[in-house]
Amino acid sequence: MPVTYTDEVNIYNPNAIASDITAAGNAVKRYVTDITGGGAFVHPADDDTVGVRISEDVTIVRNGSTVASYGDETVIGEADGPHVKVTQSGIDFYAGPEAEAGGEQVNRVGYIATDSDGSLFYMTKAVIVTDLRFSNWQWRSRDNGNLSLKWMGGDE
Repeated sequence: MPVTYTDEVNIYNPNAIASDITAAGNAVKRYVTDITGGGAFVHPADDDTVGVRISEDVTIVRNGSTVASYGDETVIGEADGPHVKVTQSGIDFYAGPEAEAGGEQVNRVGYIATDSDGSLFYMTKAVIVTDLRFSNWQWRSRDNGNLSLKWMGGDE
């Protein structure tokens, strides 16, 4: 007695098996790998504007633009627009492309770094919607729009 699939397709029928395999293959999205001197780019067979570029770093591409890259530096967002860069020494937040003027990053709007006081969060501008607290002190807006500094209590 021949062995059969649960849908009773005879496994000794190569044409039926080939047909089943082809149907299963057509049901999944096909990906291709383009190998270049700089690594590999894995993307859907019908769309090379999205995918993953693998070389020394890994790059995620969407709509033809890099949206994230992972390596010695991890970058989330497009390098010519707002993005975040994570390195071993800290985290940088950019409003646009990385550019220097007078030795300073002009589009870096904030960063987290470690110095002699520990980890610090620097930002060029901030909008605090409700309140801002420093240890047991809190800046709060009053009903009339004024701002007050209030001691919130504690052991210090």
